Amino acid sequence: MNVVHAVDRRDFAVSLPELRIQAFDGAIGPLQVGVLEFPIPSARRSYRLGQSLRKAIESYPEDLKVVLVATGGLSHQVHGERCGFNNTAWDMRFLELIEEDPEQLTGMTHAEFATLGGFEGAEVIMWLVMRGALSHTIRKLHQSYYLPSMTGIAAAIYEDEAPAPAPNPAYLAHLNHQLAGIDALAGTYPFTLARSVKGYRLNKFLHALIDPDWRAQFRTDQESLFERADLTAEERRLVRSLDWRGMIHYGVSFFMLEKLGAVVGVSNLHIYAAMRGETLDEFRKTRNAPGALYSVAGVESARERPSWELLQQGRRTARIMGTMNPLACYVREAVVRMIPVKPFGKFYVRINQRAGTDVNR
Repeated sequence: MNVVHAVDRRDFAVSLPELRIQAFDGAIGPLQVGVLEFPIPSARRSYRLGQSLRKAIESYPEDLKVVLVATGGLSHQVHGERCGFNNTAWDMRFLELIEEDPEQLTGMTHAEFATLGGFEGAEVIMWLVMRGALSHTIRKLHQSYYLPSMTGIAAAIYEDEAPAPAPNPAYLAHLNHQLAGIDALAGTYPFTLARSVKGYRLNKFLHALIDPDWRAQFRTDQESLFERADLTAEERRLVRSLDWRGMIHYGVSFFMLEKLGAVVGVSNLHIYAAMRGETLDEFRKTRNAPGALYSVAGVESARERPSWELLQQGRRTARIMGTMNPLACYVREAVVRMIPVKPFGKFYVRINQRAGTDVNR
């Protein structure tokens, strides 16, 4: 776990620890804790977050080795007339308490942390997330401290000495309470932890379709992408055959199916119909607005849409043309979409949206 300040970029809170552990074969899961703009979490809440994190790790269906990394400078203040404040004695006391008596730290307020360690030094509450995820009995393997300029910098390594307990049945029952009885609901497949783990590789593959380069290669050379993603034979078959219902059974999120549908030129309604084993027309007859046809394909991909979509769009906007001739409707859509003038294209989209005929609605 990396406790970080921001998630929109890889800042030092993530990149520096990663440099130290990059030799290990594993994934890094950042956990954001805001400590800059108040209100921020209390020390006690941070500690309890760590305890909940431990429960989640222990209840994971696979036996994993987990390393938790917490960041946060010790005593320092970088603003106001108190700028440059440090307190090495408090830093040493904090390192002692985080190891031996973290509960005492959880009773402190932000003001008390600021008094002893500087206002920005109150970010040490993030250490309590890490400490809460450990047992009461830990062993310190390493500790160092350095105060070169503005911030007390410490590094400490702790090893959990308590054996990992078996998952608590009561806790697991609590986690599953909201889905109790869902198995009796035919044709329903909740996206649970177990299903997400099983389908993770395929979900990641389909989510990558948001990348234009990935989409382009998918259209021209699926097999090479299958190799890059190390998909299993079954996962490859599901994608090749566009087995929508099979992918849901396998553990794919429906929102990944939308992305695949948009790339291969299949509307959401086609996918819905396939789920029920019906044709598109059969499914649309069950809807209150049977003429609706939509997908998550962007406007910029309009020229790549297949003929069925052009014809459907043309039929819905036929009243603008004053004709219901299918050929005329198709030609109208095809010609407009081939015009390479962006301003005209934007005007065309706006007119269709106002008329309530835009295929993306």
